[in-house]
Amino acid sequence: MKVCILSHCFYPSKKRGGPTVSITNMVQNLADKFDLSVVTIIYDKDSDRPYDNVSEGKNRIFDSDVYYLSENNAEAFYSAISQIQPDVIYVSSLFSPQYSIPALKYTKKNKSVRLIIAPRGELMPLALKRKSGIKKLFLCAVKMLKTKNTEFHVTSDEEEMYLKEHFNNNRVWKIKNLPSKVSAGDGNLEKSSGSLKIAMVGRIHPIKNVDYAINILAGLKGDVTLDIYGPEEDQKYTELCKETASKLPENIRVNFMGLVDHDSVGAELKKHHIFLSPTQSENYGHSIIESLLCGIPTIISTGTPWRNLEDSLAGYDIDLSDKEIFVDALQKFVDMDDEEYRKWSCGASDYIKNGLAVEETVGKYVEMFEKK
Repeated sequence: MKVCILSHCFYPSKKRGGPTVSITNMVQNLADKFDLSVVTIIYDKDSDRPYDNVSEGKNRIFDSDVYYLSENNAEAFYSAISQIQPDVIYVSSLFSPQYSIPALKYTKKNKSVRLIIAPRGELMPLALKRKSGIKKLFLCAVKMLKTKNTEFHVTSDEEEMYLKEHFNNNRVWKIKNLPSKVSAGDGNLEKSSGSLKIAMVGRIHPIKNVDYAINILAGLKGDVTLDIYGPEEDQKYTELCKETASKLPENIRVNFMGLVDHDSVGAELKKHHIFLSPTQSENYGHSIIESLLCGIPTIISTGTPWRNLEDSLAGYDIDLSDKEIFVDALQKFVDMDDEEYRKWSCGASDYIKNGLAVEETVGKYVEMFEKK
């Protein structure tokens, strides 16, 4: 069966965050199950320079055909779809007309071809609020194309709920994202009482609450370092975060580490004791999963789908209104010795191993693509 995946981002993108990881992981896990093709663009966000080590047109990556296009427009994507002649088209994003519209047009013309759209959290309230006027117009345009036979892929109950506010009569597949192929294991950094190394991974953007993370460090006692990995997507916000960090007491250090290759994320995480993510909203949280797979306890907001971390000694999931609880949780890890830390490290690994059920999830993707 030929499956064609359309996405504005794919390996080796560094600047497009979770969607890149979601699609890359899906391809790596399903390449031996289907004849997979990926159609994407050849440059990263805010760049007109082609990726290194790939060529324009057809490449063979992860045992799949990957078509890198220099033209990011509907005509180029439609041409690629026509060349592949797929049985199923999977679109990663609803609000990307350069490839969602060609996919709708192609499946309307070729009625035997199934179309599955993954909105990637775009219909969640916080995401929909940004550029809401344009998005509402686009939603109307999509519905006018008579999408009743279009199927949707969501990754959580919450995403399904908001999707059905707009597409209540469509088939919906609720399947979790697949994790990166990171080796599970105990965090391998020794933990001394009175010191803590913290990692954050993600875009420097208001929705990630980087300034909130920096602010809650101010009251900590001990030797604390926060390393922030990710692109400076919002320059004004980045300046605010750096200014906030500069006002912290001397025992707190914040380092802006910049971009990191996805293949290197696991190695960087293992240089730290915990992972911090007080995000406003996260549809899945690939970096959260990778930290847990590495045996790194996580302190996160309740804006993610991951819950009850403390019960498993895997970390904490805390409401953003409870800043004091964030501070208390961080201070607990500052004070923790190595023996106690190892219990939490093992708890993180066990929590995510039990929660992911990778083989079962792969089976659900196979069913989604094969189902008529």
